[in-house]
Amino acid sequence: MDLQRRKIILVQEVLRLQNEEIISRPENLLKTKKSELFGKKLTPMSIDQFNHEIDQAMTDSENERITSAVDLRGKVKKMGLTVYRTQFAEDKPEDIFLYIY
Repeated sequence: MDLQRRKIILVQEVLRLQNEEIISRPENLLKTKKSELFGKKLTPMSIDQFNHEIDQAMTDSENERITSAVDLRGKVKKMGLTVYRTQFAEDKPEDIFLYIY
């Protein structure tokens, strides 16, 4: 059986489920596996790349090509992504750090 057919059968089976616990298990497994795969794809950047990105960020800031954290959060919500945690630095909305997964 090919992968596409297996996925269709799996989705059909999941749609028939009525037990919350059974549905939660594959959800959690999927989240875990996606995080693991994402982590494996990460590679450290070079010092040159790091410095280039810092320089670019400074240039963008000087030319007012920035997005506030509040605006970013709104855009993220419109995209249908989930913000799991927010951390306020000194309780200033402009200093929100978003953790988006």
